[in-house]
Amino acid sequence: MAIFPFADWFYHLSQKQDDLDDEYNTYLKLCETINAGGVKFDHELSTLQEMAVMNYGLIIAAAQTQMSESDYAAFLANNEQLPPPHPSSAAVITAIDATAAMLGLANLGAFLWNLKTALTPAFRSAASTVANSLRSTPQVAPELSESWIELTTERGVQAADEIAITADGADAARAIGSATADAGVQAGSDAGIEAVGSAVADASSAGVSAGLNALGIVAAVGIDAILGAIDGAQQSKELEQAKGRLDKALGVINQFSKKLDDQFTTLQLDIEKQAQAFVASMAALSAIQAPMFAVTNLAPVYANRVQYLVNMRQALTQYGYLTVIRSNWLSYQRNVAQASWSDFAPMALQLRPELMSTDVANKFLAYAKSKLITTTPSAAATGRK
Repeated sequence: MAIFPFADWFYHLSQKQDDLDDEYNTYLKLCETINAGGVKFDHELSTLQEMAVMNYGLIIAAAQTQMSESDYAAFLANNEQLPPPHPSSAAVITAIDATAAMLGLANLGAFLWNLKTALTPAFRSAASTVANSLRSTPQVAPELSESWIELTTERGVQAADEIAITADGADAARAIGSATADAGVQAGSDAGIEAVGSAVADASSAGVSAGLNALGIVAAVGIDAILGAIDGAQQSKELEQAKGRLDKALGVINQFSKKLDDQFTTLQLDIEKQAQAFVASMAALSAIQAPMFAVTNLAPVYANRVQYLVNMRQALTQYGYLTVIRSNWLSYQRNVAQASWSDFAPMALQLRPELMSTDVANKFLAYAKSKLITTTPSAAATGRK
């Protein structure tokens, strides 16, 4: 039985009806392909987003060791404003919240969502100092240190945009679904289909994810409206016009399906870059203190992404304590008239991660006292000019 209700005796166009039925079957198969690939794609995009967020957390932990107290205080002040509600995925919000908690930085979201302004010259200079140290470390391959420093450059900002960590990236990710509204045209019209096709062509990884299920892309191109026009066609010309729009719409859906495949390959490579950056971070942070967890000596490749995620969480738990100490010391200096390290240290010890031993925590406190802080109130700490 034919999908479309018009009868052969009305149009005398049985071949056209067969063609339309074939196209409808093609449409159903494309939807099935997109749904199957989309589930996997979305999962791996969430993996990449979490890795990127944690890498920025580790970069903060490493870079702040090369920042003066005034520069670090300025870095914190630069991110004091709470960002607007994040328009991106729940995976990004969860990763940011978890990383912020481990670093003791309540407003880490402001840093990430406004990355262009957060990467101040002082922060980039500190990150560059760490990178130069990594470049001279024999066990760190050149591509590892380059992956690390890239995250603090314009290329890193662009990469964060593409996976919708930043607010700009999250806005861009919605381009496919909002293409017709943005262009001021109707879904299912020639102009609407062209607008969606253009958005698909320009879409980043997160952009593809934003419309990754078949219902999303089908709604965007207005398939229902096109099928309705075919169903209600009263003249051969109307049928021809509706069929032409169906052809174009299927072309855009097919384009989206291919984009999904292509972007998955890019996604895998980006995950490997994040793993490489983590190896570099560990080289820098291990020089401060040996990791208190078993570091798996696995190659930074896509196949090992799950273990890298585990190690990244463990690393943040440990080395994030450095930023907890330093940030709380600055706050303590601002709020206590006669701030003394001997009074502060026992309180800071209580802020250590749950699984960190007192011995490990005391070594971090000793490092912070000797390398990162001044034990007399500074203008930056007290808020005085």
